[in-house]
Amino acid sequence: MADSVLEVSLKANKQVVQEMIGDDRMYEALIELMEPRLVLRDQTKIEEGIRQGMQQGIQEGIRRTVNALRKFGVKDAEVKTAIMENYGLSGEDAEEYL
Repeated sequence: MADSVLEVSLKANKQVVQEMIGDDRMYEALIELMEPRLVLRDQTKIEEGIRQGMQQGIQEGIRRTVNALRKFGVKDAEVKTAIMENYGLSGEDAEEYL
């Protein structure tokens, strides 16, 4: 909706806009109009990056747990049970780590 308002405003005030090009006021006006949108988009990207990073960290932790338990001779059935309990995995998901 903001894009439509901006477009109508720019068309209606084309001469004013032409006079403002190169003027600091134009830059400030554009930043004021776009800032909330940019902040929201950046915040969404940051939150998605955090979610992905956490998921990757958990997956790496599970792989390392499986490797460590196997190194100590723990059987796969017990490893599966351990990662299901400690990481809240389903049997099918746990199986993928084995």
